[in-house]
Amino acid sequence: MISGNDRTNITETAYRIWEAEGRPHGKDLDHWLKAEAEVAAMEHAANSLDPKTVDDLKKITGIGPALEKKLNQLGISCYDQIAAFTPGDIDRIGSILKCKSRMTRDNWVGQAKKLA
Repeated sequence: MISGNDRTNITETAYRIWEAEGRPHGKDLDHWLKAEAEVAAMEHAANSLDPKTVDDLKKITGIGPALEKKLNQLGISCYDQIAAFTPGDIDRIGSILKCKSRMTRDNWVGQAKKLA
């Protein structure tokens, strides 16, 4: 059974996929299945993080506990990963986390390079 928190994550992810695909009609099940797979992959990535390589991402201005948790769910756990973000990564991850402007405004990449 899907827990309430997982259901929320899947619903939000399905909506984002639907938006990205131009809001097609009649594809609800397809979007839900894609979202389930994406959320499961994020949870697997978060569960497989090596505690030795997990940095305190909250030291980066603009990242609080909630965003750190979401970044970890995406498999992002250390400064080196954020320091290596390309503009494409910022677009993709920013749209997933709904914080692209914060990422650029607070210069996460620059901050991460200094902390790495």
